[in-house]
Amino acid sequence: MPKIIVFKLLTPIDYTESTENTFTYVIKMSNSKEDELVLLYIDKDAKQQLKKFRLASLIERYENEYLGSFSYKIMNGDIYKTAKTIETFFVSNSFGS
Repeated sequence: MPKIIVFKLLTPIDYTESTENTFTYVIKMSNSKEDELVLLYIDKDAKQQLKKFRLASLIERYENEYLGSFSYKIMNGDIYKTAKTIETFFVSNSFGS
C-alpha cells in the first residue's frame, strides 16, 4: 500500500489578486484530504476582527473545492520565521522571483 504524504501548507494572504491566485493554486495542487492549508495574514494594525471575518469568508468560499482542512493565523512578524514556527511548507505568490 502506498504511503500517504501529508502536507501542512502555509500561504500568505493579503486579499490582493496575486495572493488569492496563489491560494486557489494551492487548493488545486493538493490532492489529499489529510493536507492542511494554513492562511497567514501578517497583521500590522488592530483590526483583527475584520481580518478574521475576511479569512473565514475566503475559506468558506473555497471549502467545497479543497479535500483537506483549512485554518488561519493572524500574526505579527516575519512570514518565513512564522512558517518555520508552525511547521509548514511555505507557498509564495512570488514564483520565479
